[in-house]
Amino acid sequence: MATHRLRPHLVEFRQKHELPALGAAIVTSGGHLDLDVVGVRIRGGDDQVAPDDRWHLGSCGKAFTAALYARLVERGEAEWDAPLTDLFPDLEDTIDPGWGAVTIGDVFVSQAGLPANLSRSGMTAAWRDTRPLSEQRTETAAATLTRPPRRPGRFLYSNLGYILIGAAIERITGLPFESALAAHVLEPLGITSGGFGPPPVLWGHGGRMLQLGPLG
Repeated sequence: MATHRLRPHLVEFRQKHELPALGAAIVTSGGHLDLDVVGVRIRGGDDQVAPDDRWHLGSCGKAFTAALYARLVERGEAEWDAPLTDLFPDLEDTIDPGWGAVTIGDVFVSQAGLPANLSRSGMTAAWRDTRPLSEQRTETAAATLTRPPRRPGRFLYSNLGYILIGAAIERITGLPFESALAAHVLEPLGITSGGFGPPPVLWGHGGRMLQLGPLG
C-alpha cells in the first residue's frame, strides 16, 4: 500500500536525475509494505505510471541467481569456495589451468578475472540463436574458460560471469537454470508472476535495442 512517505524523496530524485518515472518500496520485517511511484510511463507523455505497472529491474536476475545458489549450498549440494574447474567436469579437457585457483564465489563478486560481457557480435548472435538456452550457456562457458583469467582478484563487474554461474547450476541440479530457479526459489516463495526474457513491449527502448531483433 502507498502511504506517500516516499513521495517527496521520489519526486526530488526524479527531478534531479531527469527520469521519466521512479518507484520504490520498503518492506519491514513484519511484512508491512510501503510503496509509491511517480512520473510518466513514456518520456514526454502524459500517461501517469501506476504501482501495478511492470518495471524493469536492472540485473535482478543476479540476485535471484545468488539466492538459488545459496539454496543449493543450504541443501548441501554446492559450496561457495568450489573451484570453477570442478563445476565443469565435462569441459575439463579444454579449460585453461589458470581457472583452477578461481572459485564460484569469486565469480559472484566479479573478481574471477572474467570479461564484463560477451562481445557485441556475440550478444547479437545469442539474441538470434534458437537453440535451448542450456546449450548456449554451455557453449559460452566452454569458449570463455578456454582462455586464461584476466587479473583474477581485481574487481570487474561481469554479466558474463552469471552466464557461467547459470551453466554451473545446471550441472549441479541436472535441470535447466529456469526450472531450477522455479523449483528452489520462485515456488517456495509463492512467486507466480516470474518470467524469463524480455517482455513483449519495452517502453523507452529503441534504436540499437530494436536492431537486435523483434521485441513483440
